[in-house]
Amino acid sequence: MATDAERRVQARERQRRYRARKRAERASEAAPVSTDVDTAGAVVVGVRAELGRYSGAQVPPALAAVALRLAEILDDPTATPQGPSAARALNDLLGELRAAAGAGATSKLAQLRALRAVGQ
Repeated sequence: MATDAERRVQARERQRRYRARKRAERASEAAPVSTDVDTAGAVVVGVRAELGRYSGAQVPPALAAVALRLAEILDDPTATPQGPSAARALNDLLGELRAAAGAGATSKLAQLRALRAVGQ
């Protein structure tokens, strides 16, 4: 007959084996994120379209890669805990890209004032 201490050790070992088996099952089920256009998720497609708008501006390749990786995290259904922080980081990053792309552009009001100054 096993003592209480032996039963606890056996139960602990069973739980360890069970958790290891479940981790292995989850790892085998996880599909790798593809960068193909056909299999890309909606967020990846949207980020690519957003980055395509800035083709004339100097978009650093590292920022573009980070934006695409964050979009892949948002498209991954198994990465739900990382979703909110990835969404915030992607929003901040796209805001920086928008600001950098629009830094050289003049507003419509500035254009009108320039036309007015030339006309006087």
